[in-house]
Amino acid sequence: MSKAAVGRRIKRFLFLLLLAFVLYIFVGGDNGLYQIWHLKRWVATLEKEISALEEERTLLERERLLLETDMDTIEKQARERYGMIKKGETIFEVQPPKKKH
Repeated sequence: MSKAAVGRRIKRFLFLLLLAFVLYIFVGGDNGLYQIWHLKRWVATLEKEISALEEERTLLERERLLLETDMDTIEKQARERYGMIKKGETIFEVQPPKKKH
């Protein structure tokens, strides 16, 4: 093999080595494109979760305020959650018919 051919092979090898290194830096590694893409997806997921939790917090805050101030809401919760009744009221429970086998 001539010196020129060996020189070209060495240059090609060094070029490919440099290319592989640059690709690793940009695509792989901790700051690579894949890692950045993965982190952006994770951030988007967390932002959706935060948004849903903020909405739930707003609803719970509204419910808390109603439970502190609105007598109708307080009465409704007492009836539904705790089965409370007013004096003189009668509760009728309707049982579903039993299935025959």
